[in-house]
Amino acid sequence: SDTAERVQSRCGLALDADVLPLAPRVELTIGGVPTDCTGRVTSGGEPVEGLFAAGGCCNSGFHGADIVAGNHLLDSLVGGAAAGDAAASTSASVGFGSPDAVTAELSTAGEKVAHLLHGADEGALTRAAGAFQLASVMSDAMGFERDAATLEAAAVRISEISTAGLQLSDANPVMNTELVEVLRLEGLLKLSAAAVASALHRAESRGSHQRSDHPERDDAGHLQHTLVDSSGNVSDSPVNQGSGDDWLLAPPE
Repeated sequence: SDTAERVQSRCGLALDADVLPLAPRVELTIGGVPTDCTGRVTSGGEPVEGLFAAGGCCNSGFHGADIVAGNHLLDSLVGGAAAGDAAASTSASVGFGSPDAVTAELSTAGEKVAHLLHGADEGALTRAAGAFQLASVMSDAMGFERDAATLEAAAVRISEISTAGLQLSDANPVMNTELVEVLRLEGLLKLSAAAVASALHRAESRGSHQRSDHPERDDAGHLQHTLVDSSGNVSDSPVNQGSGDDWLLAPPE
């Protein structure tokens, strides 16, 4: 068949004769931007004015330390409806803000893209090399079981990959899919660094997070959300009960 020929050509595997390698892959993340049960993004326990999030990008508290198959879609539907209602209600009572912050961020993003297109640092990794190295690190350190030594080594390697930087072979600014993939990989590096820092901080086993060096659950020390900021600083946020007796990041009274 065409599929068998394609696999043989690209991977060197004969579907009718060879043993096919299988490996676990990341499907989604449970955590994300902290929100309360109305979808408002929070920082330091207080809502960020005018900012809402829902679905896979946020930590609503709906899933706890693991996720039941199918609940991801339910989270997106329910959380999206709640965030949409809250955002509509908020927008009805506020005026248009200054675009200065957005303009400044746009300028910074433009400079970053220009640097990638025309001025890669010496020794920068190709997208393929960076992606392969990151995948290897995360497979070794963030699999079904984790331990402090492996997580510490992973944090060092992720920092090294990030420091080396990424380069493009295609400098065309129009329809440059390689540029899109490099920007995605930079985001994955940040997400991976945050996940490893969180796993290292959480010296216990809970839900999908299993530490071979800390096999027991520690409610006294870790019955709380783990937060990692953009600088890599790790902190904790209490788990509160919402009005419906659900364990959520409840809105302030």
